[in-house]
Parts: sequence; structure tokens; C-alpha cells
Amino acid sequence: MRTADTVADLEQIEREYAAVIALLDRSAAFRHAAALVPGEVNLDVGFAAERIDDLDTLEVCAVSGNRTDALVDLVIPAGMGLSGKVATLRHPIVVADYPREPGITHDFDPQWRAEGLRAAVAVPVSRGHWFYGVLCGAAREPGEIPDRTIDAMMRLARQTGLAIEVADHAREMADVAVHEERRHLALTIHDSVGALLFSIGAAARDLETQRECEPALRARLKYIEQQVAKASAQLRQALRSLNEVPQEVALGVALRAECRALEERTGMKAGCVVLGDLPALEEGRAKVLLQAAREALHNAEKHARARSVVVSLHAVDGGVSLVVADDGVGLARPAGDAAGGEGNGVGDGGDRPSAGGLGLEATADRLGRVGGQLVVATNEDGGCTMRAWMPC
Repeated sequence: MRTADTVADLEQIEREYAAVIALLDRSAAFRHAAALVPGEVNLDVGFAAERIDDLDTLEVCAVSGNRTDALVDLVIPAGMGLSGKVATLRHPIVVADYPREPGITHDFDPQWRAEGLRAAVAVPVSRGHWFYGVLCGAAREPGEIPDRTIDAMMRLARQTGLAIEVADHAREMADVAVHEERRHLALTIHDSVGALLFSIGAAARDLETQRECEPALRARLKYIEQQVAKASAQLRQALRSLNEVPQEVALGVALRAECRALEERTGMKAGCVVLGDLPALEEGRAKVLLQAAREALHNAEKHARARSVVVSLHAVDGGVSLVVADDGVGLARPAGDAAGGEGNGVGDGGDRPSAGGLGLEATADRLGRVGGQLVVATNEDGGCTMRAWMPC
């Protein structure tokens, strides 16, 4: 079995990790991780199996160092073989000699024999509560796998999980950006083409009513007017389609629009990030979260003296959490409190409102009526963070 200096291995993996993050593609991240196993972890074969359903079924999506196609596109049910057992238990498993290992099923012995694989280590690729698949490295000789090799595999799997999370978030934000741009395009077309069609129709009607207009010309103008009406109707239908936003990205689209408006209005840097898949919120509940974000952005603009603000959404505890954080002056101090912190009143002399400001009180009341919660606090390093949670 080949071995190498642990420090050199990990340093090289760190360099490759930056490339994995830059790929921003789930499939490419799996391929890249599998490719690193022979060269950087110093095992003969590396392969990655991606989770393909809610039953934790895996499918081998990348293989490196292989001599045959025996492992390519192999489907592995949960609990079966080495990788299937890792998918079920969610922790690494090491075997000194795969064909003789009593702790796993041997449904895939033919594939392993075809590649001549003996000692192996398989680790889960995950991030937080999300399980993405399994990364496996194997040698063509039996024997104990060193701890440094196991540690290198686990480190690579963690980095791959992070890369996949980043890739998924990038894709989700791209979806939000696409629908935001569709809505912006709809407004632009409405203001330009819609106005032009209205002008043409109005001009045709005006000419048609002129006394000196001959019958033949009046008939042509009438025809133009009818065609303009048809074009306007088709345009309205197309604009409705462009303006429609799927429920799962609607809140993100609306928040990005609010952030962009704030940037255009004030020059303050404002960004919106959607973390993971969001559960569908009833329209009224989504509106309450949007109102909460507007209140936080209003405070950041009017009182915080902030240079930047970040809005984020993520699913948590059976609902959706909205976080708005700025780098401004924080909340106003309560009267007599020299140390600062969360106040109960509104600051004087243009200071930022405290957690008891009227706007925030109204926001908390709206959230509370539908089972939501609001927490507002000064950050340890300055600025303010508002956290609103809405149940599904």
C-alpha cells in the first residue's frame, strides 16, 4: 500500500480545495474529489457515489485510477456493500481486506474483484444535516490503512461537502436572479413597447375621427387599431408569464429587488443570499417576512449609518428564517445605560431606534399573529442584526 507524508498530502489538498470551490458545480466537485484520491491521498483507486433519492441510494458518478469500467455508474442501495453501509450509518468505515470483511454485505464483490481492490476507506460527504454521497479510496493490496490516510480522506470529504453546498447555493441564487431579471424585463417591455402600442392605437383613433378622412383610409385605420388591440392583448399575456415567479423563489426575488433599490437609492452595499431550498410559504406569511425585511432595511438606511447590509434566508425549525445584518452603529442605548445594548425606547437626536422602536414593535406584532418571532440585537463587533422566523 502506498503512503506519503501527511503534511504534504494535506497542503496539496488545501490547494486543490480552492479549485473545487471555484468549480461551483456539484458533479464537478465529486469528479474532482475522486481524482484527488490516487494522487494526493495515495490510494490506488478513488470513486465518488452521489445520493440519488430519499432512500439514500447511491450511484457512482466518478472513478479515478481504475483499470476497468466495473465501478462506473454502479447503483448502490443503502446498507449494501461498503459505501451503502456508510450511507446508512453516516460515518467512515475502514476495511483491511474487502473480500474477507464480515461487517459488510458482499453484493459488489464482482466489481471489486474486477479492479483487484482490497483495503479501503469510505467516508460520507455531507454538510450540516445534508448528506450528499460517499467518497471511497481503495488499495490493491490488503492491510491496515494508516490514520493519516483516513484523516486525509475525511478532510477531502468535508471540503467536497462544502464545495457542493456552495455550488447548490450558487445555483439557487442563479434561479432567483433569473426570475428577478424576468420581472425587470417585463417592466421594461411594459414601459416601452406597451406605451408605443398605446400611442399607435391612440393616433389611429384620432385620425379615424377626422372629418376629412376618406372611407378607404378610415377602414385602414380601423384595421390598424384592431391589430394594435390584438398585439396589446398578446403583450399583456406575455408580460404576465414573464412576471410570474415560482413560490419557492418569490421571496428571494422580492428581497433582491429591495436590496437593489436600496443600493440605487443610497449607494449602500446591499446583498441577498438564499441558503438551501426554502419550504413554500403561504402568500400572506411571505408578505409578513418581506415587511420585516423592509423595516430592517429602512432602519439601516435612516438610522444605522451603515456601509453595507446583508439579507439572508434559510430553512430552519420547520419554517423560514430571515436575517438582516448591517455594519452600522447598533441599537440605541436605554436611558442611563452607559454600556449600550438593547434599549426599549427610541434614541434621541437621530440615534438609531432601539429594539423597542415603533416600527420593530409593529413588525414583531405582525409576526406574532401568525406564530412567528422577532429578535433584534447589537452585534459584538458593531452593527445590528434582526432575525425573524416564520413557521410554514
